[in-house]
Amino acid sequence: MIDGLSPRLLIPDNTPLSLLSMMGKDALNWLFELGAEVWVTDMVRAEALRDPESGADQRRDQRAALKEWFTENGNRIRIQQTREGADYQREMRNWDRGGRVAADKPSWRNRGEASLSELIPIAANLVASGETLVLLVDDRAARAMLLAAIQTHVLNADIMATQTFIAILERDFGLVVAGNAWQTIRLAADGDVPVPYNPDPIVVRPGIP
Repeated sequence: MIDGLSPRLLIPDNTPLSLLSMMGKDALNWLFELGAEVWVTDMVRAEALRDPESGADQRRDQRAALKEWFTENGNRIRIQQTREGADYQREMRNWDRGGRVAADKPSWRNRGEASLSELIPIAANLVASGETLVLLVDDRAARAMLLAAIQTHVLNADIMATQTFIAILERDFGLVVAGNAWQTIRLAADGDVPVPYNPDPIVVRPGIP
């Protein structure tokens, strides 16, 4: 519980999944350690599992870990549908039927931003009385958009970054294996990890799930 409220953990940004998957499927399972209901948007799931563009880092091990995680936890992960996600899936189906011509592949450009804009009013109605919404977000543009919604009282939620999430797991939830996790992720990413937010505005305390 968080401040006496039952939490819902919503992931509207693929970066946390990408970072945790660098340590494999077990690290992705840490998302359940808070005792929160875990929600992922349809666009985040699509981005996590989609084939990278030609010439890009293929992320084979990460994509394999993510695919297994989504498959094995289908009954534990809630997928938040968005109009942008539905449009993308329809375009991908049409592309498959058309023979997967590379030049005709649906563009990913601006889809994340559009999906996030659509998500804000949905998220505002996602929690009931006695619940709190925690957003796990690393992308700076996404975080800025969500903070603006919170500051203008459009959205009532807490935000934390993946580095903070990992630190909380060790410090407050006793997950010893998380102790060196961020260092391991930093090494796996060749140092290309999000710059820490200071302060990251949430304090999670262990309680009765």
